[in-house]
Amino acid sequence: MPGDLTFFAASRRHFLQNSCGAALLAAWPLPFSAEHDPFGGLSGQAIAPPGQDFRMVRAGERWLFATPAGNAFWMRGVFDVNLSDSQYLPDRSYLGNILAKYGTETVWGRQIVRRLRRWGFNTLAEYSSSYTLPLALHGRPANPVALPFMSMIRPSSFCLLNRWNLARGPVKNIVAATDSAIYTGWRKAGLPDVYDPLFAEYASAEASRLAYHLPVSSYLIGVATDDTDNLYGFGPGPAFPTDHVHPHIGWLVLIANPNIPRDAALGVSYADPRLHAKYALRDWLRHRYSSLAALNRAWGARYTSFASDGGWPKGHGWLDESGRNPWVGRDANLLAAASPALRADLDAFLYDFARQYFQSVCPPIRRYFPGKLVFGPATLNGWGGLTRPPILAAAGKYLDVVQANAESAEILNATLRAAGERPLVSWAGMAANADSDLFGYAPPPGTLSYATQAARGAAYAAVLERDFSQASTSGLRAMAGMKFWALVDSWPEKTNWGLVTFLDNAYDGCEATRLPGRDPWGFRTGGEIRDYGDCLSAIQAANHKLEARLSAEIARRK
Repeated sequence: MPGDLTFFAASRRHFLQNSCGAALLAAWPLPFSAEHDPFGGLSGQAIAPPGQDFRMVRAGERWLFATPAGNAFWMRGVFDVNLSDSQYLPDRSYLGNILAKYGTETVWGRQIVRRLRRWGFNTLAEYSSSYTLPLALHGRPANPVALPFMSMIRPSSFCLLNRWNLARGPVKNIVAATDSAIYTGWRKAGLPDVYDPLFAEYASAEASRLAYHLPVSSYLIGVATDDTDNLYGFGPGPAFPTDHVHPHIGWLVLIANPNIPRDAALGVSYADPRLHAKYALRDWLRHRYSSLAALNRAWGARYTSFASDGGWPKGHGWLDESGRNPWVGRDANLLAAASPALRADLDAFLYDFARQYFQSVCPPIRRYFPGKLVFGPATLNGWGGLTRPPILAAAGKYLDVVQANAESAEILNATLRAAGERPLVSWAGMAANADSDLFGYAPPPGTLSYATQAARGAAYAAVLERDFSQASTSGLRAMAGMKFWALVDSWPEKTNWGLVTFLDNAYDGCEATRLPGRDPWGFRTGGEIRDYGDCLSAIQAANHKLEARLSAEIARRK
């Protein structure tokens, strides 16, 4: 941004005094290829009138963010720019290393934002530390090195334990309400009963609480409704090949226990034992069919009542359905044993479920953050797959920005067919454990992993190029941004997600080495067990190349 251009011109001379700096400067241009407004938008590339907030603008064939200054902005964010407690040494955490290097968290916040801007990133994505924000918080001054930022509520995680007592009680977990002998998939998953009035109550209170702690700022781009890690079933369905298929939420609701007095795993009890989602599905089917006999004919079923007849899980009424009946089957993903009518009904109910979710989480964000963009849960279409279309359809109806990946043209087109031609923002993460401070560990199965940091950087550049350039069959370039996971490597996952090591050395081929050194600001570098490679040259070059292309594209349109 403009305030850093003077610094970078001066630091160029500093870098050229050593061979590593010279190599970096040969690959890395100055941090911006054009003048920027205070929010990182391209100055002189207005796509909207000036205003107070970020907005979405369809500029020709492309969705773009418009900054409060009205200029074009293609989001390049980093998640979890945070003082992680990931343990690297037995007696030293990332926070410990930060304090040893910078002295205070405040200095770290200023320096990490400077580094991110230099690497071509323009957004602090979800889970970022308050020390990084351009806001006066908790009695300390605002970070003078400003980046636009995202915020988030997480009702689907926190409501299950009623964290902070924001509702009258905890919300039930639908996965926990199923019979473990029938549903044998991942049972540590969380899926809240969104039909429970307590869910909407919790979401509203959490949005209010966030607004209380977060001052009004034009740098706040928007608020996300959740993290899909806490919304089991919102992940990929079976339409495209993937190693991680989420079960059909309608099927989970259908086989769940309609009455749950407590959740032993979470250690919580419920004043209201009803699983509201199951009763909502029952009432939805009653409205859809003229009679129980009509439902039985359509499903090939033999229910004796819409109510209970013998009790869950072995009774004969509809409320007793637990997945033991052959017309339902035990295939949570494909519903292979179910009749076409049953599958169609559960797909239609899945839209109603997602609609109920978005109707619960979006209005309070709009109420407490007027003018800010509402982003969907981060991130749909995970694991290279496609979230089930009924969920995408509801997301497209209620959100300003759908956070969803599109790893192929086919997935992009399927997403836009379901959600409508809505703006998208994607997620990216890749590792190179063998060439990182986690060289002694293999990442979890399914993690995109490379042999070297250079290959990792090239992979980032390829994903960025795909997201920026890929067009739908109608010609729409729907991707308006990409967020990278994450700032720091993850010790709990034993995965090299980070742009920096646990010692806060950048993976740039210079800092993350055994030899001690200094960065352009005079802070120490080095001290690693090994010398690690360079992903950041390719990442920074790709970020700046995108800026130059966008600037040229908008100029041509004028």
